[in-house]
Amino acid sequence: MWVRLVVMTMLVLAVGCSKNDGDSPATDTASTDTVSPTDSAVPTDSPTPLDVPSLDTNIPETTTPETVSVDTGGGNGALGACCDPSAAASACEAGLLCLEIPDGVPTCHQPAGNAICNVDADCGEGGFYCKGAQLCDCTVDCMTTMGVCESTGFPTVCCSDNKDCGDGGLMCVGGDNGAGVCKPIPPPVYGPCWDDAACMAGDLCVGAQSCPCNADCDMEDQIGTCEADPNAAPCGEKPKTGCSPQEDCGTGNVCMFTDSCLPSTCVCDEEAKDWICTADCSAGECVPAKQACGTANPAGCKNTGCPDGQVCGPSPDGACIPSNCFCSSQNGTVGPWAWNCTKDCAGGLCQPK
Repeated sequence: MWVRLVVMTMLVLAVGCSKNDGDSPATDTASTDTVSPTDSAVPTDSPTPLDVPSLDTNIPETTTPETVSVDTGGGNGALGACCDPSAAASACEAGLLCLEIPDGVPTCHQPAGNAICNVDADCGEGGFYCKGAQLCDCTVDCMTTMGVCESTGFPTVCCSDNKDCGDGGLMCVGGDNGAGVCKPIPPPVYGPCWDDAACMAGDLCVGAQSCPCNADCDMEDQIGTCEADPNAAPCGEKPKTGCSPQEDCGTGNVCMFTDSCLPSTCVCDEEAKDWICTADCSAGECVPAKQACGTANPAGCKNTGCPDGQVCGPSPDGACIPSNCFCSSQNGTVGPWAWNCTKDCAGGLCQPK
């Protein structure tokens, strides 16, 4: 190997010298006698290039949208579904409310009522707020919890009636003998109450407790909730029914057919908790006898009595005054109605003492 390199070096030097000694320009000689590396017998030990795959530089661009589009479902959404408040009543299923969640997406929720709330506005004014509510919108996986309307603290004001509490959204609770206390008026939803008067017929105010004015109590004031009276009739108060001529309408009253369409009977359907009444309109109505017969009872004072300051005595002019009279009709409840009296003439007449 080294011998070949030495020989080649000597040949190159010799050729170079001969070129310089000739008459031809150096440029002409160099153009014909230049040795290319490929013509050399000297081997080249250059390594073979590695086969490296080319990289794909066409990387897709990524962008972050400024807003996120939420599918509102087109209306009539189920509980927990996204909704569109502008769709009004059709935004959610029947019985649900499309509620605008603070810093969230409008979602179908249970509406407030019976002292249960979603936001403070559900509890109205007068010192009430919504306690314990946790609202989840349709894009978040969490459990929604409705709150309870409670009252905030306020100075104790004794009262006898609502007038003593002024116009600041307060009412008098337990005002007998001036021992009442001014409390916030319950919110404008059915349920919160301080006493039974705030509840519908058949419901009771349960759980309300209020310390009397200036009393030393170990309990905190607590607003109650209207609940069904467990001892009440399942159908509530019975509707007014008509009467028949055989029924007793009470002293001074008669069973008379009127323009009022009253059912003959009503039966309580305990399963449906509603009254089922006949639609016959054939029964009479208990009315004062004076209304049926058109005049006052002509009987004497022996049985009807006298006003204060008068006594019952014989008629001064000897007039025959019956002791008893009855307003009746020969045609049942239809009439005509007239007074039928005894013929004893012993009724008496009211006279000054």
